Order: sequence, then C-alpha cells, then structure tokens
Amino acid sequence: AVLLRCTRHAEDRSGAWMVKYLNHMSQVRMKQSRDVEALEMMYEMESLASFPVEEPGASEFYETLYRNMSSALRRMGREDEAAIYFIKMAEAAKHHKERLDWMDLWDLGILIANRAFHAGRWSEFYKSREIIAEALI
Repeated sequence: AVLLRCTRHAEDRSGAWMVKYLNHMSQVRMKQSRDVEALEMMYEMESLASFPVEEPGASEFYETLYRNMSSALRRMGREDEAAIYFIKMAEAAKHHKERLDWMDLWDLGILIANRAFHAGRWSEFYKSREIIAEALI
C-alpha cells in the first residue's frame, strides 16, 4: 500500500525515480508470484534505462535487471526468452566480473535443465547438474 501511494510522485519526477520505483514494485510482484506484472514493470525499466553499460554502476544495474527478467520468464515457462535475457545478463556482468559467480552458474544450470527437460535432451539435462553442482561448491 505504501509503495502504491508513491506512484504519482515517481511518475511526476520520472527518470531515475521511476526506474527506482518500478524496481521496488517489480520485486514485490515477483515475491508475490505475480510474474506477468513484474515482467511488464521490468520491460518498462529496460525502456527507461538509456545509459550505456560502460557508465559507472550501469553494468551492475543491467546485470540485476536482466537476471530478474530471465527469472520471471523462466517461472512463466518461457525458457527461450529467458535464455536471451540470461545472455544479456552475462554480457553486462563481463564489465565488472572476471567470471560467472555461483548465482550465475546456478541460474545457468536451472535454465539449461528446464530447456533440456522440455525438449527431451537428456544428455544436456544431466550436464546441467554438473553446472549446478559447481555453483554449490
């Protein structure tokens, strides 16, 4: 209820304020398993974010945004679209990370497992378990 009362103020200030507002609202919606609403907000955030990934702090922003978009799409069963946003997330992360961290590996393993399971590609499915195991080490 408190966040909803902020809507008008965020819209009036626009720009970074709107992105921050949408970020908070989309996180609440994801925790409520309202993935369609969260994803709509994240698409709007993506359209409002006009700064380059090379700008200080931008790569972390894009990494988080694309990770969340991939996660929401995966939860909705839209694995192919989730893979696209996972790749975008990994590209953004390259600007501030030397390699994928445990969370990235976990997300990658789950994404591969889901896609392989639905396609009946069992060798890929079993390979994904190795990626998930690496994330847990």
